[in-house]
Amino acid sequence: MVSPPPAEAHGNWEVTADEDSVKSLFKDKDGKLLGFALNGKATEERAALLKQLPPVLA
Repeated sequence: MVSPPPAEAHGNWEVTADEDSVKSLFKDKDGKLLGFALNGKATEERAALLKQLPPVLA
């Protein structure tokens, strides 16, 4: 499950993984979430992460 960051976004991916999941969060220099990729049990966090993303059409 992926919600990619905007193409022009500057930041870094923070990746955590265990035997059941992989969670990748793309954050800007201020720590604001701009995108994510989830696999396995991490997909259960989708709704909470979507609420943290900036609006697409502002």
